[in-house]
Amino acid sequence: GDHRDLHSFPTRRSSDLDAVYDAKCLDLSATGMSLILKNGSLEVGDAIQVISDDEDDMPHIDAQAKVVRVIDQRSCKYGIKFEE
Repeated sequence: GDHRDLHSFPTRRSSDLDAVYDAKCLDLSATGMSLILKNGSLEVGDAIQVISDDEDDMPHIDAQAKVVRVIDQRSCKYGIKFEE
């Protein structure tokens, strides 16, 4: 994993465009990422849009993604996969 500072970015569920979640990226790869939600919760299969804020050491992301696993429900930790 990459231990650089975590950055916040809004995520939104496409079925509910008004819901914007504040999330922190834990680990980023070419195909997906793991994140912690600071508000709200997601379920496996939820389609979301990931938009990163423009931080120097964080690549700009504006991507459709799908929740593929709930790593830890209590701490709102999720694994997501970017859609092609």
